[in-house]
Amino acid sequence: NKQILTLDVAYNKGNFKVEVYWINRNGNLVFLFRQPEIFNFLYPAKGHQIYQQGFFARAFVELMKSLWVAPSIVRLNEPQLVFAATAMKNDVDFFNGGGGKSVFDDTKIAGTTHTPESAAILHEPIEWITGIVGWEVVRNWEGAREIIDREKGEVSTAKGFGEVSALVNGVA
Repeated sequence: NKQILTLDVAYNKGNFKVEVYWINRNGNLVFLFRQPEIFNFLYPAKGHQIYQQGFFARAFVELMKSLWVAPSIVRLNEPQLVFAATAMKNDVDFFNGGGGKSVFDDTKIAGTTHTPESAAILHEPIEWITGIVGWEVVRNWEGAREIIDREKGEVSTAKGFGEVSALVNGVA
């Protein structure tokens, strides 16, 4: 009778319970999140897919904090996961602003993109994305805006991927 790790995740004005499962693949932990209200379609419509990506980011941050895991490197496998980096940055800003320490203080981001084309990269109006994932994931305030293309008034995962990553590689 195994116990399931359950997290409470605050996300875009809601609170959700998430079941966390994991497996060890040759020393690499692979985490799986189960939240049926959010992860209810494999290939959802664009708005819901973005909602899932933002939620994944928040769940990841809460998981690492609950396990007291301070990752040295977080590898984001596609620009759509850039919300994980902004969620980590929010945690760092929150704790550092209050004199504390975030588990992500020393974390570096490594990014990989398999499809470095416009069709595979999110670029949508800031207000639309903020309505889907919430202001705290978009970080549209002075001193932040890592994923904002101010000239175009858009959230750009391509720009964001470059801004938040210590290393970005493309696979052809």
